[in-house]
This record gives sequence, C-alpha cells and structure tokens, in this order.
Amino acid sequence: MLLADESESTKNLGNANQPQLTIGDSAPHLNIDHWLGDDEGSPGEVEAFRPGTVYVVELWGTWCPPCIVEIPHLVKLQERYGPQKLRLVSVSSESVETVESFLASEVPGKDGLTYRQLTSDLWVAADPDRSVENDYLNATQLIGVPMAFLIGKSGHLEWAGHPGLIDKPLQAVIEDRWNSSLFAVKFRQGQKVLAAVRKISVLRQREAHRPEFVLEAIAKEQVELEGITHPQMRILDAFRLQMLVKLEHFNEVEALLLESLKAPELDAEAVGLLVSMFLQLTEDARIDRKRVAELALQRIKHATSSAELTSMPENMQQLARSQLLIMEIQLHQLAGRTQQAIVLAENMLQDADDPNFQLAIRQLLESLKK
Repeated sequence: MLLADESESTKNLGNANQPQLTIGDSAPHLNIDHWLGDDEGSPGEVEAFRPGTVYVVELWGTWCPPCIVEIPHLVKLQERYGPQKLRLVSVSSESVETVESFLASEVPGKDGLTYRQLTSDLWVAADPDRSVENDYLNATQLIGVPMAFLIGKSGHLEWAGHPGLIDKPLQAVIEDRWNSSLFAVKFRQGQKVLAAVRKISVLRQREAHRPEFVLEAIAKEQVELEGITHPQMRILDAFRLQMLVKLEHFNEVEALLLESLKAPELDAEAVGLLVSMFLQLTEDARIDRKRVAELALQRIKHATSSAELTSMPENMQQLARSQLLIMEIQLHQLAGRTQQAIVLAENMLQDADDPNFQLAIRQLLESLKK
C-alpha cells in the first residue's frame, strides 16, 4: 500500500524537513570562515551577540540580482541606526575570491564607487563551508536568498524574511515595542508550509517514476495544512500540476488551473505563479488553453499586490509588474488574439525604460511576428 511505501521512501526526510530554529529561539553563533570589507571593527568570530545590540544576519550571493538590489537599502539601515544599536552582517556562501572580486567592482551609476566602499560600514563575510546558511536558512526551513534574520537585544531570533520587508520590524525591535509572539504564530505556520514544500520537492525527484505516489503525498500534506493561508501553498499546487501532466490527466490539469484562478483571495503574485504554471505546460498537454487564458487575463488585470510586495523597494515592485505585463501579452496570444498581443507589446516597449524589460519585450515581439 502507498502508506507503507511512503514510510519507507520518506523515512530519511523526517528530521531534515522539520524546522530546527524558529522565532523566540536563541540565535546560533556565527561561525564565519572569512571576514571581508574595510570595517576595522569586523570581528574574528562572533562567539556571542552583544547584549543590547540588535543584529541582522543577511544571506546573499554575488550571482543574485535581487541581493545586489538590496545592498544600498541595507547600507542605509546601518547608517540610520549606527553600530551601537545595529550590526548588519552580510554573509555569502561563495568563495573568498568570488566575493572579493565582487567587492572590488564598481557600483553602476556611482562614479567609480566600489561595492567595498559602499559596504564599508557592514560586516561582510564569505562562508564557503555554509555553516551560517545551515544554522539559519536551512534550520528555519526558509527558501532562497536574499534572506534576513533579525536578532534582538537579548540574542533571540525576532523576525526572518526578505530584507526588503525588514524596516518596520527592525525599528520596532530597536524601540522595544516588537510583538515577537504575534509574529511567531504566522511564521510557524509558514515554516510548516515550507517544510512540506521541501519534502515534496525531494520526493518528486526521488520518486519521479511514480507520479501517482507523489500525488498521494501532496494530497496528504495539503490535508495537514488545511486552513493555513501562505503564498508558498501554491507551490504544492504546482507540484500537483506537474504530476497530473506526467500522468496525462489533462481534464484534472484544466480543472485545477480553473479552480485555482477562481479563488477569491488571489493577489497579483499568486496569479503570476498560476499563470507561470500554465505557460510552462508543454504543447502535448491537451487542455482548453483559450478558456484558461481568458480567465487568467481577467484575474491578472484586476489583481492587486500583496502587502508584502508593496512594502518592498520600488525597483522590486517594478520587476514584479514587468513580469505580469509580459504574461499578459502571452495570455492574449494563447487566447487567440495574436494581433492584440503584438499591439500591447509595442505599446509597452514605447513606455519601457528598463533595458532588461525592453529586451524581454523585443524578444517576445519577434516570436509573436513569426
């Protein structure tokens, strides 16, 4: 039976998929391999967090554009509060040579200013053994970088999330008015969802030859998470969709897409994820693409951004809007309105000022006109 199979197949995933660190826990010491940068106050090793000082441990990578975008924001936070109130620790898991090379490069549009100079007030580190990543990112079950961990004056984890959202909780922690217990409830729900996502992500690769089994596992996780609203829940739907396509259950694929797109609580990011799932379907997926595209267009035009996105820097909000605009063009094509898609793309190209967005629109126009 599947239950027996599941026990055998997932028995090694148990501890790895349970959060080891959460809000309110003592923050792990920072076992850094290499401290970089120009700050003379950079420690050899942070054996303990100094009582009374707030710390932000931010994980990033030189390969990650959103991480680079966040650097000026983090620098401003350090300047605003000063080293007695705040210590911002920026940790990459890359090699010393890779991070040093990045620090030596110039900040675009800043007249020769290097990233080393820009980040001189931060504690910048290279940690290629990934000890900090394991102690923080993996231990909390969070996914991806940039990711920030806010450590309060008593050395406990108070908040964790995208650094673009840290301003309000950081100020509240520094001013001793942060309600970590309230945040912990929401955070722990998110950890449950992300633990399920990680578990299924591993399982669908390990059991790729058994899509029915993976579907059973997804269904079980969704039942256990019933009642929890979290953006990453949609990833489980994406995994489910992939398995249904593998099984060629195209009626269920179409039903899942339509049902998900009709959900009343969808924000712009959730709609974007669903549309992305739809656009990635191969040509042999036999569904009514026009019907799905029409519904997706209705939702994408009227969807509003989540509170999380509207709290982020404007450049990140603009990136999200640009992605939705490109999806809108693709949906018009799938709905059978290629000429309208071309006109829309040409109008967007005229209004676009971001070089990357312009390039994406031009490439899309070329494919539409073939």
